[in-house]
Amino acid sequence: MKQGFYLLALYILLRGSDSTLLKALQHAGNLTEAAGGPQAISFCNVFFFSSLICGLAMVIHDRSALKRNLPLIEGKAKYYLALQGFSGFFLGPVAFFMALDHLSVVEQTLLFSLTIPLTALAAQWCLKESLPRSFPITCALIIGGLLLCSKGSSPSQAVAGIDGLGIFWALVGVAAFSSSGILARINGQGG
Repeated sequence: MKQGFYLLALYILLRGSDSTLLKALQHAGNLTEAAGGPQAISFCNVFFFSSLICGLAMVIHDRSALKRNLPLIEGKAKYYLALQGFSGFFLGPVAFFMALDHLSVVEQTLLFSLTIPLTALAAQWCLKESLPRSFPITCALIIGGLLLCSKGSSPSQAVAGIDGLGIFWALVGVAAFSSSGILARINGQGG
């Protein structure tokens, strides 16, 4: 029980700080490149290592069940599994990185928090699940945060507003992560 609590706390700490750390690394890389040095961090580095770590952790955690169950998957389940992998482990992270390149950490966090309400709507539509009671409050708080964020903290930000390309990539990422979650649910129901 204690080990599970510590692992959950570590996950929350790491997951909560990833945007801030990645943005700081991007900024440091841009400064290094502007000074005539090499680009210290690139999308390929971050994407490759994060995907590698996630993939290895999942495979190592339950490798015996994976060896046993992977050959049993057939038909639509293979298609759903491939689509889930593409949307959740490729398209979502690519959009996440591209959005972070055009948005502040606060804007990116608020936009990506739309993943949960969108997933709930998709679950209602695709899986006939009911919406949680807190759904309207959650949506109102996220939208309120986005409106406040779009006003900007400085006069130059207030004029510029949120970067449209950043919003596009964030919405692509939100849709990718939401569809991955729904496909995971469908795959889980199918065994």
